[in-house]
Amino acid sequence: MTAHGLLGFLEGRSGLERLFGRTLSETFDINRTRGGFPGNGLDTFPDMATKGLAVVDRVVTEEMNGRINASNDTWLVPRLRGE
Repeated sequence: MTAHGLLGFLEGRSGLERLFGRTLSETFDINRTRGGFPGNGLDTFPDMATKGLAVVDRVVTEEMNGRINASNDTWLVPRLRGE
């Protein structure tokens, strides 16, 4: 994930628009700078957010031995020893 992608994931569309002082397009064409992406390289903010959340869910559950609490939509990450 690029730094801009991470910023978008953290701030969301409205946060990015506030930071950059302008309205952003709904569609992002990643093939402008890179190639070979599915869907002709077109993506949207909601789809990018969904993909990003799936990555975090997988990291929390598979890499950090955590859980997802679906009732309040949070991640439960175990403490590291010594903390």
